[in-house]
Amino acid sequence: MKLQLTIKSLLTLTAFFCFFQANAQNHVELINSQKILKEGVDLYDDEKYEKAMALFQKVPQGDTNYFACMYELSMCLYKLDKLEETVELSRRMIAEGSPQLGQYNMLGSALDDLKRRDEAIAVYDEALKKYPYSTNLWLNKGIVYESAENYQKAYECYQKVLEISPLYASGHLRMAYLAEGEGKLTLATMAFATFFLIEPDSRRSLDAIEEFNKMCNNSSNRVNTNKTKVLPNEYEDLDFLIQNQVALNNKYKVPGKMKYPVNKQLHLVMEKLAGVKSNESSSFYTKFYIDFFNDYLKTGNYADFSLLMLASSDNEKIAKEVKKKTESLKKTRNQGVDKFMKMHEGREFTYVGKKYNLDFFYYKNFNVEGLGKQNAANKNVGFWVFFDNSGYIEVTGFYDETGNKIGEWYFYNAKGDTTKKLTYKNNLADGEYIIYKNGRRKEIGTYVNDKLEGWVTEFYPDGTVSTKDQFKNDEREGDGKSYYANGQVHFEYSFTEGKPNGNITEYYNHGVLKETSTYKLGKNEGNMKQYHENKQLSKDCNFVNDLLEGPYKTYHMNGKVEKEGVAVKGQMSGKWINYYSDG
Repeated sequence: MKLQLTIKSLLTLTAFFCFFQANAQNHVELINSQKILKEGVDLYDDEKYEKAMALFQKVPQGDTNYFACMYELSMCLYKLDKLEETVELSRRMIAEGSPQLGQYNMLGSALDDLKRRDEAIAVYDEALKKYPYSTNLWLNKGIVYESAENYQKAYECYQKVLEISPLYASGHLRMAYLAEGEGKLTLATMAFATFFLIEPDSRRSLDAIEEFNKMCNNSSNRVNTNKTKVLPNEYEDLDFLIQNQVALNNKYKVPGKMKYPVNKQLHLVMEKLAGVKSNESSSFYTKFYIDFFNDYLKTGNYADFSLLMLASSDNEKIAKEVKKKTESLKKTRNQGVDKFMKMHEGREFTYVGKKYNLDFFYYKNFNVEGLGKQNAANKNVGFWVFFDNSGYIEVTGFYDETGNKIGEWYFYNAKGDTTKKLTYKNNLADGEYIIYKNGRRKEIGTYVNDKLEGWVTEFYPDGTVSTKDQFKNDEREGDGKSYYANGQVHFEYSFTEGKPNGNITEYYNHGVLKETSTYKLGKNEGNMKQYHENKQLSKDCNFVNDLLEGPYKTYHMNGKVEKEGVAVKGQMSGKWINYYSDG
């Protein structure tokens, strides 16, 4: 779903004029930062945190993997319980512009552990301005509120998580624990069951099923531990039945072979909720879960659903049954997930003051990938918003009824700044485009049928022109100029079919002529002259087929010859003479 377009930028012309130049370079230790990152992550996974830190610290600022390594370094510090150092490093990385969303989560988690929860909330608030659709940020903000025993705010954060991504398993798990802490066992049961539908066999699924089973057999120490209650008493009678273990009676029968407390209590809840409808006064739990449970009770395979909840268990009997019914369980899960998702399609999204009713589309990790509508042929139609996996808006634009891009499309970075505007017609770039940097125009031009056509202008950060080039059929064609930041002309040149062709002139930044040369379809051909800033000739030579050929002279600033000789096919030939400035 991501759009990629390449805008041609002016090639540096200086390379055309550099001959026989020797560059002295300091010795720099080369490192493979990608290799360091991988090896460091492997050490982290092996819990060798200090060795991992030593590797990550080798990557210098400015390296393409610098911010990723610093994020991994902060994770090591956190694991070693060096919380203040984690906070300091995370704040520094964020201030330096790290694109790592996890850096905010690391900072928030460290502050939460230090019980500096107001600071942690402020961090998440700042991050959510940049990444408003990051389920992870909303979740962690809710966890901080839970730590502070502000359950109402935590509840609101978890609602936001599930409104953004109904299949985000962590949101359901936190909803389950929140309801369990208030003794709202029916609400907890619905949330637990949905979590297991989405994530049936992970490590935390095992922890969750153990807790759910304890809740169902009255052995949990989580139930009714929240000091304040924010959830409504919607199902007091059913909560009473669960607490008094009515379904655990041997006479209470459930479909399938699994007769554990979780299986029997879940069946009781589903049976008692049959026919219940949500209304405006219903809690988020009821509005979000009840229709799915009612529908699934009518059409789903309860025996398989009941077994699916136990898929993470290491119980030999359960594991054997799960293995035996693997394909059937996959089918049950996929059908359940699809049904749950369809029940939560359609969201209202406001963009530039206009409201749209859009469907959510997701990455494999259930983070939001896009908001929009599709037609019967699964083609994107109408207004769409695309998101980076970390949660910030990356692209917005429109499709016609056949799925072709049309009109103005806007591209954004993680800071929310517009980076590019393109105009589309029938899925092709057609019309004006603008590239931005730090909120200012960096480049403007025009596309015709997906190809650059006409003038392309680039700008310095202060808005003054840096280059002006002409394009034809996506290649440079005709005269062009580049400028110094002070507005003086730097180069004057001409291109044919994308290659330098004709006279090329360079000036000093105060307007004095610096160099003249001639190119023939990309190759230096003919006489080249260079001048000192005092306008005296500094070099006079000739090129044939891009190679030096014939007499070659350089001059001191006083006009006297500095060096002379003859070049043959780009090589010095015969006798070359050097002169002092006095001749």
